[in-house]
Amino acid sequence: MAVTTWCFRRAEWGFLILRSIQLGRLLFSESIRLRVSVLVNFNVLTIPTLSLPSPVATSPAQIIRTVSNWQEVAEYTRNLLTTKAGIETAQCARGRQNLWLQAEPNYANGTYTSGVKDDRLWTFLKRLAPSADLAQVFGGNVAIGWHRDAAYAYSKAWLFALGKSTFQIESREIKSRQGEIITPSEVFSFDLNGGELLQFDCKCRHRATNVDPQRIGIGLWSAKIPLPV
Repeated sequence: MAVTTWCFRRAEWGFLILRSIQLGRLLFSESIRLRVSVLVNFNVLTIPTLSLPSPVATSPAQIIRTVSNWQEVAEYTRNLLTTKAGIETAQCARGRQNLWLQAEPNYANGTYTSGVKDDRLWTFLKRLAPSADLAQVFGGNVAIGWHRDAAYAYSKAWLFALGKSTFQIESREIKSRQGEIITPSEVFSFDLNGGELLQFDCKCRHRATNVDPQRIGIGLWSAKIPLPV
């Protein structure tokens, strides 16, 4: 009887050992399967990062602040235009009222001559754009065609809107070294109602449309060379 019991228990232990070995193999196999699954799923998740879409064009202009008492500034500036403005000769805005504060650039060679001095208006404008060196004040019911500002100024410029118009600017086209277009140019529009200070890249093509007859604009630039005293 004791021999029979011992044999039974030995067989039971053998069965348990075999089951443990089988369970261990199963767990090892499942572990390998899970690792492969995780690696495969991870690879699937990382595939999109290997083929990114073309970058979206960012606007070369933005409204950086709004002035609440712009109508008061517009009235003062309108009186200044009435007494001191000349007529614009540039092709893109021929015929509008125009005057230059501090200095007037020569579009052809980038040099300057002395401009109109008005301490009250210039002090106010310097608070809006501290790095500006000169300003163009313009008015009249004249749209401004597509153009880039000439070599007289750096690319960073500002437009202070005193009335309604639509400002449009075209972003720069980005190409690869092989000449392929990576990011196409895009036109961005800003509907200005008055009081907005728009900062923009003046070397990008831009224009003004839907100009209200009473609208006045003031462009500001930083000069590349010293201005005349």
